[in-house]
Amino acid sequence: MKKKKPDYIVFDEKSKKYDASIRKFPTSLSAPNFSSLEVNKTIPFECRDYFETKSLEINKEIERLVNEFEWTKLIYNSEYSFQPKVGVKYYLYQRKDMSSFLSLISPNEWDKKLIGKFRLKSDGRWVLEN
Repeated sequence: MKKKKPDYIVFDEKSKKYDASIRKFPTSLSAPNFSSLEVNKTIPFECRDYFETKSLEINKEIERLVNEFEWTKLIYNSEYSFQPKVGVKYYLYQRKDMSSFLSLISPNEWDKKLIGKFRLKSDGRWVLEN
């Protein structure tokens, strides 16, 4: 029967050598302590730049959606006596009593206060045109 070495003895059975001195970790109570790794948890500049840029893009998209919603709401709350067709250009005007109405008549055909030119999309949104 083979004699087993005590637990505090570092012996490699494969190489048949005492190898405590080449281990990367302490092997006895008198061995020097090993220190834990310092982990840098600060956000790298590239990562911070990405998130700031993405945040600005999202904020611009939110602003665009809010504007689009406000225009669409204004048109649906305005007066018109026809069924608007998708893809056709319409003109939104303001009356003297501050109410609004939608028309097919372009601004150069009469003297009314133009709010904007709009086109109806297939999903029901109204998009302001330049």
